[in-house]
Amino acid sequence: VNVYSIKQGEPIYKNNVKKNFVESKFNKYIIYPLKVCDDELNDHHDLLLFDNGNDRQYYCCISNLAKLVGAKISRHGYTTLLCKWCFKSYLGISRWGVTAKQWLKDHKINCNKNKPIVPLLPNPNTFIKFEN
Repeated sequence: VNVYSIKQGEPIYKNNVKKNFVESKFNKYIIYPLKVCDDELNDHHDLLLFDNGNDRQYYCCISNLAKLVGAKISRHGYTTLLCKWCFKSYLGISRWGVTAKQWLKDHKINCNKNKPIVPLLPNPNTFIKFEN
């Protein structure tokens, strides 16, 4: 079982790509992985952990994680494939003839060595100063 959670926040994205962002009527939420299985099997399920604000937590089954985090079907009809560790998405066939499944398979070899995270960049107006 892979478990994901949501938290309130204002996500910042590189190149304005919104992958793990869900917006409700009143609040903005970031979806992030809590627990991801090392070996993915056919009978594994994705769960979303959330609370109602009254110290009660609930699990909800995620039928399509790519749709939940905002990945869409391309205009060419290819479905987006998503890495469950880092939310990197792959789409269709590249100009070199490599399919999205192969790209994702090659990506998972290195990605599974790390902890599952969602990297967020700092605000655009944040600067670091160095003095000599």
